[in-house]
Amino acid sequence: MIGLVMYLVGTYAVAESVFSDWPWWATSSYGIGLFFLAATYFGQSLLTDYAEEEAYLKTQ
Repeated sequence: MIGLVMYLVGTYAVAESVFSDWPWWATSSYGIGLFFLAATYFGQSLLTDYAEEEAYLKTQ
């Protein structure tokens, strides 16, 4: 659930920076959006790796 919220916030920030007329706000918003999207992606992959490892260890 937190991942979904972070993904939506990141997407909104990137989209707003693309359609914004203010360069300084666009750059900061774009950076924040990319940070949220990257955090969501890496957090998701870390959780997936952890779950796969747990499942693998239980089968041994």
